Amino acid sequence: MGLKLFRTTGHSSLLDTRSALAWQTRSTPSGGNPLILVLVVSAWLATVGNWPLWQALARAGQLSTVSGYAFALGLVAVIFATVGIISAFFAWRRSVKPALYMLLVLAALGSHWLAQGIALDASVVSNLRAKPGVFFSLSLPLNLIIVAGLPMLWLARQPLRALSWTQQGLRNLSFGFFCLVLAVIALGLSAQRIDLALGGPAKLRAMVNPLGTISALVQLAANKP
Repeated sequence: MGLKLFRTTGHSSLLDTRSALAWQTRSTPSGGNPLILVLVVSAWLATVGNWPLWQALARAGQLSTVSGYAFALGLVAVIFATVGIISAFFAWRRSVKPALYMLLVLAALGSHWLAQGIALDASVVSNLRAKPGVFFSLSLPLNLIIVAGLPMLWLARQPLRALSWTQQGLRNLSFGFFCLVLAVIALGLSAQRIDLALGGPAKLRAMVNPLGTISALVQLAANKP
């Protein structure tokens, strides 16, 4: 009698529905993979984050032909792939956002200085540490908002899915390998043009953002007694 009343009053169907919803929640984890964030930020840095580089190439006449635009596209691929390789080491649920925040801030600072005609190297970074006021101007907040602030707002709103160390590690390794292959191919196709762009490979490397800033910081740390 009690079992029949339980079934006829609809409580059993209510419990079945709740059980199904609970099972679906457990079996379908919410949020995206950290590598999605890496893809978006790498593409942002390779394009918007390097606007001083594209302006410099345009002034040098490197973007006046179809081959010039193909060269620029190859550079975009190289920058995207290199940032992707660096970010793949940090593409874990708890570390990916802080790492990408740091890259975005470095890119915003780098784009500001490059727009002022300051190509970063170890000596410039050392002078920046000694005389920081020389390298800052009123345009810095605008660069921070556009290059770093907008994507950081987007990053903060993205939920991330927790995967096992093995699953995420294999995905990060695969993505890093893909980026390495992409960088090698793009460099091979652009090698001849790189020798002519902006006065040579050294000058071009200093203009690439945020890789030039990271390279300068590494050199400064390596030469520090």
